[in-house]
Amino acid sequence: MRFANFAKNEGDTVSIFLFGKGVEVEKLTEQSKEIKEQVDRFLDNGGKILGCGTCLQKRNNNEPKVCKFASMQELYNLTRKNKTVLTF
Repeated sequence: MRFANFAKNEGDTVSIFLFGKGVEVEKLTEQSKEIKEQVDRFLDNGGKILGCGTCLQKRNNNEPKVCKFASMQELYNLTRKNKTVLTF
């Protein structure tokens, strides 16, 4: 999240697509003030966080607050339209 915020501050357009345990970021924001602040800053600055719908459903998170349900089609579209894709 810190790197995403840095890139946003540099003027870049940043989107995040979460898979697997990544969709558990919501729980992390409840446990860590620092993570919550980073997520809130990212969203407040126009960042977009998408979460794999299947991964969210497997974790019984049908109403995520931090990320939005997304499909493989949306991931594909993000990948196609951006010239740089990073994974962590």
